[in-house]
Amino acid sequence: LGSGNDREKKCMASVRPPFNPSTSHIPALRTVTRSGDLDRVLSLPRRPVLDLASPEAEQLVDKWTARLARKTTKCECAALGWPCITRLRPAQAWALEEAEQVGGVLGPIGVGHGKTGLDLLVPLAVRGCKLAVLLVPPELRGQIVTAYKLWSQHFRVPSIRVGSKFGCIQPGQPSLHVIAYSELSRAESTTLLESLRPDVIIADEGHKLRNKDTARTGRFLRYLAQHNARFFTWSGTLFGSSVKHGAHLSAFALREGSPFPLDPDVVDEWSAAIDPSDSPAPLGPLQRLLVATGEGEIERALHVRIVESPGVVSTKEGAIDASILIDERAVTVPAGINEALANLRKTWVRPDGEELVDALELARVAREMAAGFYYRWIFPKGEPGNLIEAWFQARKAWHKEVREKLKRREPHLDSPLLLAKAAARYHLGEPSDLPTWASDSYLDWIEIRDSVYHESEAVWIDDYLARDAAKWACENRGIVWYQHGAFGQRVAELAEIPLHGGGVGAEDRILAERGDRSIVASIKSHGTGRDGLQRFFCEQLVANPPSSGSDWEQLLGRLHRIGQPRDEVVTLAYRHTPEYADAIDNAIKQARWVQGVGGNLQKLCTASVIFLTP
Repeated sequence: LGSGNDREKKCMASVRPPFNPSTSHIPALRTVTRSGDLDRVLSLPRRPVLDLASPEAEQLVDKWTARLARKTTKCECAALGWPCITRLRPAQAWALEEAEQVGGVLGPIGVGHGKTGLDLLVPLAVRGCKLAVLLVPPELRGQIVTAYKLWSQHFRVPSIRVGSKFGCIQPGQPSLHVIAYSELSRAESTTLLESLRPDVIIADEGHKLRNKDTARTGRFLRYLAQHNARFFTWSGTLFGSSVKHGAHLSAFALREGSPFPLDPDVVDEWSAAIDPSDSPAPLGPLQRLLVATGEGEIERALHVRIVESPGVVSTKEGAIDASILIDERAVTVPAGINEALANLRKTWVRPDGEELVDALELARVAREMAAGFYYRWIFPKGEPGNLIEAWFQARKAWHKEVREKLKRREPHLDSPLLLAKAAARYHLGEPSDLPTWASDSYLDWIEIRDSVYHESEAVWIDDYLARDAAKWACENRGIVWYQHGAFGQRVAELAEIPLHGGGVGAEDRILAERGDRSIVASIKSHGTGRDGLQRFFCEQLVANPPSSGSDWEQLLGRLHRIGQPRDEVVTLAYRHTPEYADAIDNAIKQARWVQGVGGNLQKLCTASVIFLTP
């Protein structure tokens, strides 16, 4: 990409717009036009996907194990509670080879192929790497520390720093700074990457960077647009439900070698034609991709083009032999719940009289009510109704203006808190060298903001579903997964079993379980990346089913993964209302698309699913 100003100019040029994070998002175009991007993609070299059971894969394992292994006569692996790691897995060796040869990796890698090991070893494979940043979900920091201690027994590893709690110096090796995605989202972290100046960025669970509209993704994109850092990312759910979810990640990992368009306009065109839709746009020039790959369906053609591109490491399925069964947990819905849901769908009014604004809010409340309750705001100080209404209106105007401003993702203006500070600098004259913002709604909002105090409370209509989940938990030994905090708490209370949510020490607490009782666990806190539960549990009840295929893939992978000693993992789920059934059906549709385009066999598609699917 060049260096200095030349490199930044290239990043901002029209032929490389994905490297410009401030580019405004353009709505999907309905016609696919001929583009230089399509010509570039069609001209990319192709190489066969590596068979991980082949002699070639074993040769790579031998090569990279020999290069990175270190001799030791005594280890502490047993004390750490894990077997010794003395040999790389095939997917790890392949990824390290691509890292060295290509300088970037796009890795739709399934569960069980050793992505955590790659987090630690990639800085050693990239030529000239001095400082690397590893982005991980916050709940995985403890797991990274454990993995580091384990891998360092028999392999060379980089120096590491995990916040203020753990660090280790390895003389002569590159440095690795572990940063949680949540840290990158904080207002004070707007220049965090700039202060570290990494030459390599690794994104574990890279699907966390799919959404370009978030502060963390904006900061990540801005840094890579301005610096010649190499990018590596992997996840079992790297591709979501749209071409847009993977295009910018592929652009930074593989650059001109990306099998996705680089121009955002072209990304939108391809998305309109390829994304799952009841009325996709005509393929137009994309027919050439069908001809080039010899495939008859555009999803399959894009899949072939992706996985045969240098720098793409794709595994077909997770490295586990256990089967997986998904079935419905039948439950009788009380008449009161059915009546409340019917009224909600008809009137868009919550049982407490609150009128809902949009379809997303309606769907959220309907899912809560299907679980037997709904959340509402209460005003315990008794403010008058006209004040509360004025407060709502000022809050709505401020939030709307903030949402519009955030689309530009400018430095020091890329989070709600930073925008509030910028507006204060403009309107209140606070001295600073930082940018200001002439917000139209800020003064009205801060004038009334502290006049109203509110709290959130759960209002129960009928705890029938929590009682049924508690009954299952008492009759079995497994995990009850929840999305709604009030619901999870009620199940834990009824069944008298532990509730595992988030917060400090959450990982240590849930991994201290030994499978002698059921537990209730948060999908948000423990449904992604958590390793170790599979050693003690093989049954689970998804009480509040997600609507995302990626969320399901991650959730099912907590028990259906390497280290599962049983032959089968059994998953039950509620789908007793249209909202719950639609959530599962939508997740299955997304999983099928991801499997078709990304190539990873999705657990929702390969499991024995008993209930009717779309």
